[in-house]
Amino acid sequence: MQKLSTKFPKALAHGSIQEIFNNVFFVCGAMEANLMGMDWKFSRNMVIIREEKRLILINSVRLTDEGLVELEKLGDITDVIR
Repeated sequence: MQKLSTKFPKALAHGSIQEIFNNVFFVCGAMEANLMGMDWKFSRNMVIIREEKRLILINSVRLTDEGLVELEKLGDITDVIR
């Protein structure tokens, strides 16, 4: 597994990858931002669709190194839809 560059913000807490339908996975995550001088935290959800070894990420969430290992076990990322 390749480590992420330090120029990106660290991954925030997120849940584990859960299979909700056959070959459809879901991850609950979060995003933090400072808007108009106030700190905000938003929930974010990522959907992963697997077609054989191909993975399509929808509304991607930054994963921790452990989360990336879990994701890599599912297949190879070929598409990211934001």
